[in-house]
Amino acid sequence: MKTTGNKHIRVEIATATLLPLLAGGQVCAADLRCLDGESKQHLRRLCIQSCAAPLREPVGLAKAPEPVGAV
Repeated sequence: MKTTGNKHIRVEIATATLLPLLAGGQVCAADLRCLDGESKQHLRRLCIQSCAAPLREPVGLAKAPEPVGAV
């Protein structure tokens, strides 16, 4: 199968599928083009969520070890 030029594929993707792809860096929002304003707003929110998630995790705080003999 021979491909020429810059082809585009129109697809729909579930939020639950897109969010981990954004968070993991497999997909960049700049690579996507929203077809309507509502989708664009939703994509913005997903980008913010994916960028903010690591900031919510405590840094350098290890779980305290269980005391010896604790039940």
